Amino acid sequence: MKAMIFAAGIGSRLKPWTDSHPKALAPLGGLPILGHVIEKLRREGVTRIVVNVHHFADQVKHYLATSPLCSGLDIAISDESSLLLDTGGGLLAARHLLDDGTPEPILLHNADIYTSFPLSEMLAAHLRPLPPSLLHPSVCESHWGADAQKRVPTSGRPSLAGLHCAEGESPRSAMSRPSADVTLLVAPRASSRQLYFSPSTMELCGWQNLSTSATLPTGFTPTTELPLAFGGVHIVSPTIFPHLEAYARTAGPAFSITPFYLSLLSAPVPVPSLRIQGYTPSAPFLWHDIGTPAKLAAAEASLAHSILQ
Repeated sequence: MKAMIFAAGIGSRLKPWTDSHPKALAPLGGLPILGHVIEKLRREGVTRIVVNVHHFADQVKHYLATSPLCSGLDIAISDESSLLLDTGGGLLAARHLLDDGTPEPILLHNADIYTSFPLSEMLAAHLRPLPPSLLHPSVCESHWGADAQKRVPTSGRPSLAGLHCAEGESPRSAMSRPSADVTLLVAPRASSRQLYFSPSTMELCGWQNLSTSATLPTGFTPTTELPLAFGGVHIVSPTIFPHLEAYARTAGPAFSITPFYLSLLSAPVPVPSLRIQGYTPSAPFLWHDIGTPAKLAAAEASLAHSILQ
């Protein structure tokens, strides 16, 4: 599997470290946080890694060129020294380094996140075909007509019980695809910003800022949906790139990926064949955002405690 590590951030909340260093090289348990992420990816069998750089880019490049953890890995740099592109723009700018024309998914991992859950389980959830029970052929025929197994209407993407069909795609073909185009690591966690998911399909439904009560898409009101916090790790299929390109034509080259995901929920015409689902690991796991000195200290203490156990 291929991966991209978002390591370009300025890390303004992690001062004074980021006054002279990139956030991605902040030390955690004797190893830069970026090293922990690379070690995890390597252990999980990832061999191709793209790392974007901006703030103190040369320090990150030097680390990638000299760290024993990087030995034998195919590591490419997506250099954003001239313009910080954020996560969505950064992924789109690195497309030529990641999209090889195959359907192989791409793991996205924030450099400032430490996790202990097995990525292989998340990948399996992303690749798992949609359960046939979610859509019966007779339902297809009643909705689209007797030729539903041949071709769906070209007026947009019908969606039934979690099945999303691209224009011209048969439901039978859609049911053989992976269950999602985007899989987000989510978990119950105190956060002012919550994503909401369908309890039955774990499909993304909306977002809310609890501090301001703002919601997306506009008019979304949480009812029975599951509120979960995003964990900075996602898996995307290459099907995402045309949608990123379309979004960038309005948003510009620099944009965050979360508003992009949410924009797909409110498109006037539903976007073909893009399904976003949440994933929560089956077993308890460590998760730390090291974005502030206090959070970095908490991660240090947690990691030391887990080692002693």
